Amino acid sequence: MVIAGIRRYVAGSAAIAALALVPVLVTIPWLIRILFGPDYSGADSAARLILVAAAIQLVFSWTKTFPVTIGRPGLRLIAHGVETVVMLPLIIVFGKEWGVTGAGGAVLVSSVAFALTWGVIVWQLRRTGGFHSSVTTTEQCASAESASSRTENVRPPGTARGTSRCSRRSWRAGRARGERWRSGPSPCCRRG
Repeated sequence: MVIAGIRRYVAGSAAIAALALVPVLVTIPWLIRILFGPDYSGADSAARLILVAAAIQLVFSWTKTFPVTIGRPGLRLIAHGVETVVMLPLIIVFGKEWGVTGAGGAVLVSSVAFALTWGVIVWQLRRTGGFHSSVTTTEQCASAESASSRTENVRPPGTARGTSRCSRRSWRAGRARGERWRSGPSPCCRRG
């Protein structure tokens, strides 16, 4: 179901990007001259490359919320790390060789690396069944609440008074099951 939603979003955003990309690519020299003046007329090649990179980022914008939704926010760090590791050296090398157009090319290459990284991440998640949503049902919350009534009243590490009652219950229930405390919103607070 998650993959089907991603596929629908990618198809829709790719169609929007394709429809918007072609007219803007054709008119980019005119747009640059109107918006920035004749001094920037040599930047049209770089602008085209960055525009294609922006279209790739639009198609992969689902990656901003997806990892948090499945309870794996660290996946964003991996993908953005790859993008940064590719972009920074290429901006220096390509920028030195081809100027602003080379820097635009570096942005495009790093966007492709970002997209490919997410392709590998999703493939790996599908292969291993790593889609674990943090949203729970009412029955799971009730089960956690009943388990918490059998445990001692100990506050989770690093929490202060005023922490939501649900969060404390969830922590105690997990502790009773032998789980370690994980930071983040309590699944009990998200009734489904």
